[in-house]
Amino acid sequence: MLDVHGVTGSSPVPRTKNGDLRKKVTVFLFFAALTMLFLHAIITEVMHMTKKLPSVVLRRNNRIYIVQAAVEYHISLLLTGSFLAALTSRLGMSDALTGILSAVISLGCVFQLLSLLLRPRRSRAFITGMSVLNQLLFAALYFVPFLPGSDRLRIALFVVLILTAYFIYNVAHPEKVSWLMHWVEDGVRGMFTANMQIFSLLSGMVFSLAMGAVADHFRGKGRPDTAFLLCGVTVLVLMAVHTGLMWNVSDRELPQRSERGVLRRFAAVLQQRPVRRITVLYSLWSMANYAAIPFYGTYQIKELGFSLTLVSALSIAGSLARALVSRAWGRYGDRCSFAMMVRRGLLLASAGFLVCAFASPGRGLVPFALFNILFCVAQGAVEIGRNNLIFDVVPEEQRPDALALTQSICGLAGFLSTLVFSAVVSAMQRGGSTVLGLPCYAQQVMSVVACVLALTAAAYVHTAMIKKQ
Repeated sequence: MLDVHGVTGSSPVPRTKNGDLRKKVTVFLFFAALTMLFLHAIITEVMHMTKKLPSVVLRRNNRIYIVQAAVEYHISLLLTGSFLAALTSRLGMSDALTGILSAVISLGCVFQLLSLLLRPRRSRAFITGMSVLNQLLFAALYFVPFLPGSDRLRIALFVVLILTAYFIYNVAHPEKVSWLMHWVEDGVRGMFTANMQIFSLLSGMVFSLAMGAVADHFRGKGRPDTAFLLCGVTVLVLMAVHTGLMWNVSDRELPQRSERGVLRRFAAVLQQRPVRRITVLYSLWSMANYAAIPFYGTYQIKELGFSLTLVSALSIAGSLARALVSRAWGRYGDRCSFAMMVRRGLLLASAGFLVCAFASPGRGLVPFALFNILFCVAQGAVEIGRNNLIFDVVPEEQRPDALALTQSICGLAGFLSTLVFSAVVSAMQRGGSTVLGLPCYAQQVMSVVACVLALTAAAYVHTAMIKKQ
């Protein structure tokens, strides 16, 4: 047998590498082509939907909103998951420190309360400036490994940069959502939000696959630092695109807020019964999520024996299912009510958690496949309703305050529930994973807890919101 250089003999290693590369390229092209078909359908729908708007300004602002949300999502993908893990490993951070950092980042939404202290006169300059600043800090993270100094100094700088970036992002977030949603007509907010989420989700799948393939390519060649530099430059390019998009959204003079102090404004928002109900609802949803989902990753890999490829495939299947039904959710929310839409989503989520409770070694694939599909479909409904429920009941001048309040309380509820449920899981694992003398994994118990919390949230929507309409 002749190899590619005409030398007799076999060369199994290059052939294996080439075969793996061809397989990866084929899988990537398949998902890229499938995603492009979805994106084409969404873009066509968005163009058709915005064409009905009464002015060129509204059409432009709506289209820019969808694209900028996708660009911002792409930046976030480079700062989470395997990308963040690779970066912290390069810096020599321990798994424990990385876990603590991730927990603190998830708690960053509490900083949205500080937006109550800000009184910018106009939206565009303030929000664009804050976005540029936090994205510059995100890009700088990828250049920290190349700075001179000790490992401890670089780790300390990395922690300061990433926490500062998320702090800035969260402080500006309520005002940004209020500004951009200001240009979306009330009668199509559900459909618009669904299209925006689908566009970000599908384009993000292609983006993460492409960036992951490029990073693996350089790591395979023994040049992992080149991959980090490329990720940093990519964030800078995306930042430039995002800045250009934001600057082309029409500016507006912010509605006059109350001259009362921060605490009085905080109390004024809390005094609104609909806001309190929405906050309770999404706190329950956050607790249901944090009761089970953080513990599924290790359960799938260790106890159930899933490969990383299988876990990724299940995640992609769920994302595609969400993309297929999100527009139907949005249309239902616009025509009926967002509360009814959220109730149905919560019922689906509870069914998903219940199915997952039956996942055990030797019979875990079907339950987790069903869970991924049910949960992702449910998540589409619940997340579409998150901001739209507030926009339905809160006056425009109070929307940033209401968004900041609900997001902060829900984030805090999720964080605290993680601490409690982590202790429960640890105690069960130390006790030999048994309940009443019967073998049972902690993740199965937490799935039941999550199911009960999701059902409680659905019942709360029905009794406290739908019946009151």
